[in-house]
This record gives sequence, structure tokens and C-alpha cells, in this order.
Amino acid sequence: MKKNLMAFSIEIQSELDAHLLPWQDVSTRKMFGAMVYLVGGKMFAFIYDARLVVKLPEEDKAEARERDGARPFILGNGSQFGDWMEFPISTPDRVEEALTWVGKSYQYVQATPRAGKARPRRRR
Repeated sequence: MKKNLMAFSIEIQSELDAHLLPWQDVSTRKMFGAMVYLVGGKMFAFIYDARLVVKLPEEDKAEARERDGARPFILGNGSQFGDWMEFPISTPDRVEEALTWVGKSYQYVQATPRAGKARPRRRR
């Protein structure tokens, strides 16, 4: 069953915006039908339906699962999407509970060097 990335709560987005947009170098844009939060142009969080998805280092994933019911973010084809974890966030008042993990994601992504651009293939 494919996940619907097209829908997300405007109320949850507004609450996240109030917390995240004042952070240094944070911006938003719509990608893949989801509202995406970027630091320095690199994605560190996005929202869809009743889920907040953040990128976490390996050492934080187990704690996130145990404390806040996080689970790996699974793509529509059934494969796990890298270091991304999803948290249930059904109402705007749940945003504050997730801010610890969003902050960890922000720091992790900010500290991670940008991946190099793929080199164009040579034609033979």
C-alpha cells in the first residue's frame, strides 16, 4: 500500500513553522507533495498526513523507537529510506513533543557534508 505524501495538516505545518523557521538557515518548500524543512538547502524534516519524518543518526534511532514510538520511514516500494524515522503527530499540540528529535535531525544534517554532485557520464 502506497503512502499518501500529498496530504498534510496546515495546522501542524503552522506549529512547526513557528518553532523551526527562526532556527538559523532553515527554509521550507514543497517537495514530493510534502512540506519539507531544509537547513542550508539540505532536507532535515518533512510532514505528511499524521507523520513527522526526520533524519537521525544511528545512535538516536533506538531511543526514538523506545521513547516516542518512532519507526523507520518506509517508501511505497517497501524499502527503508536511509536514516529517516517517522513519528506520529496527529495534532498541532504534539509538535512540541517531537522537537527534541527535530533538533537532533537539524544538527545531524547541518553537520553532514553535502553529497558531491554526480559526474556527468562521458559519451563514447
